[in-house]
Amino acid sequence: MAVATAVSAVAGLLCSGVAMLLTASPACASNGELALPQAAAYASARGVRTGIAVIDLRTGRTWTAGDSGSFGTASLVKTMIATKIILDGQMNGATAAEAYEMIIGSNDADATDLWDRFGGPDIIGDVGAHYGIKIGGPPLRAGMWGNTQITALGMARFYVAVHRDRAVWPWLHNAMAHTKRIADDGTMQYFGIPAAGGGHEVKQGWGTASAGDGYVPDAAVNSSGFVHTASSDYAVVILDQGHNDADLADERGYEPVLGAVVTQVARLVLPIAERAATSATAKPAPSARLPVTETAVAGLITVDAEGGGTC
Repeated sequence: MAVATAVSAVAGLLCSGVAMLLTASPACASNGELALPQAAAYASARGVRTGIAVIDLRTGRTWTAGDSGSFGTASLVKTMIATKIILDGQMNGATAAEAYEMIIGSNDADATDLWDRFGGPDIIGDVGAHYGIKIGGPPLRAGMWGNTQITALGMARFYVAVHRDRAVWPWLHNAMAHTKRIADDGTMQYFGIPAAGGGHEVKQGWGTASAGDGYVPDAAVNSSGFVHTASSDYAVVILDQGHNDADLADERGYEPVLGAVVTQVARLVLPIAERAATSATAKPAPSARLPVTETAVAGLITVDAEGGGTC
């Protein structure tokens, strides 16, 4: 459960329904502005464990809802593999071609090869240490890169960090912007964020050996990336884990019922970011111009949206 980092702001934040930096509106939010907790409640009512995080890339404002604990990344970890390759100065030639297909087509064979070559279970820790943030932890199931552990907020912070990294962002942005509608394994990747509309760069994830310790019979479907609106740009992460639904997944590991929940969650989440940005009066936070570190990001006030954020 997310905890507000500034106790004195909690009352105002609960009324605004938005995580604000040191300033909070005293007025209660409209029903529309409570879409984030509504999205989490929608998933929960369908037996789905969900974690949601949204960060405004221009101001640093942060919204969270749902479960703040760890989820399996599924293919979201491929963005970290690509980042590690760039940080190692090896994004060239055949390696770059392999990494590009790993992102746009979510190619698993390429991911396995690059995972083994560039650090395996140490990748998430190495990337997090480079940016000074906590993204998550290594896989609980040995050898399963898709079981790498992340939190929604940790993944969103990672996206903020790479967005500010001039060495990483051009390559990763280009790859995520060219995500194929149909993945290399035949899965339709335009669920979640892409299905909700608007400009975006995404990395999607799905599987039946990603959730929990990698052995639980739960499917995972995740949608993440960058969303652009008329007023701002956002890092958006939606992580979803089903319950005893792995047998409902197809031969590629995609569970369509869970995927439909993720898409509806995205449709509830994305409009709230636009409304919050257009109605906010607080000035952009100075920390938005600083390198992303655990200390800098901790300065963002996040409020637990579970329970509806009522006044």
